[in-house]
Amino acid sequence: MSLFALLGEIERREQVLRHVAGHCSGRVLDVATGSGYLARKIRGSVVCLDIDANAVARLGDVVVGDARRMPFQSESFDVVATWSALAHISEWRSVVSEMFRVARRLVITAEPRGKLALLAFRDFRCKHELSLEEVIAEFERFGRVEVDNFEFFTVVRGWKV
Repeated sequence: MSLFALLGEIERREQVLRHVAGHCSGRVLDVATGSGYLARKIRGSVVCLDIDANAVARLGDVVVGDARRMPFQSESFDVVATWSALAHISEWRSVVSEMFRVARRLVITAEPRGKLALLAFRDFRCKHELSLEEVIAEFERFGRVEVDNFEFFTVVRGWKV
């Protein structure tokens, strides 16, 4: 499959997006919101966090801040979610730690799966390689983990213990 074909698989991306959004309830933080791809699908109260004030979607409450040092109290959100953000942030472990700090119960991420998907869905300025096995291991440090593999994405859910 070519890079262009992968980018064109809108229905498959929407399936994963609906899967992630379906786990989001209560007060939700969308980390590294960007254009709001995930935030638009979440029902309920959503706070959008992004480091770039110009790029962040205007959906619900918007907070400009660094995901590696979130400007929120511990356990401020029922669910903390992100869509393909860890693939964009070289210090992704700090982001995971912060996500678990500000979550009361669930942390969820959907990350590109496979080299072609990683190329298609990440910012080309980002030079780090993301290992999903390392992401899963990092989530396991904080709680119970479930993993769902889709064709181009892996969804990792972590419940605080």
